[in-house]
Amino acid sequence: MEFVERTFHIGKISFPYIPGYFSFREGEGTIRAYQKLSNKPDLLMINACGVTHPANAGFASHIGVVLDKPTIGITKRMFCGRAKIPQKENEAQPLYDGGKQRGWLLKVLSETKPIVITVGHRTSIKSCLEITIKCLKGSKMPEPLRLAHRCAGEEKKKWGKSSGT
Repeated sequence: MEFVERTFHIGKISFPYIPGYFSFREGEGTIRAYQKLSNKPDLLMINACGVTHPANAGFASHIGVVLDKPTIGITKRMFCGRAKIPQKENEAQPLYDGGKQRGWLLKVLSETKPIVITVGHRTSIKSCLEITIKCLKGSKMPEPLRLAHRCAGEEKKKWGKSSGT
């Protein structure tokens, strides 16, 4: 895995922050940033819910459907569902929602809480866990998300505070 390209979008936010409606606030900016990429990825890891959402389709699912790309949703807390909490490093426990397995809780590091890995769009329960594990490089979050967070912070510093995405 190597860093290939980064892009961003700055625009006006027209929707307030309301838990569970992240797609309405951040979706357009995310899609516009994606469209600027010269090298389109085969899969997207999104720092948001996938199918473990009250509407069965969170931000990770929404972006996957709109872009017709496989997506995995990864968050630091459960928005929906239930799972046994993993106790040991590298332990994964199934995450159930609506009577079906929709993802995983994965304890990456012994000193941190588990991350939530969910199917977004065009991925399977098995593949979302396997891919996420392959993207771990010693941090709690998978490397693509860790790098995206770092890049976003750098852009934010360059541009200063803004009301855009």
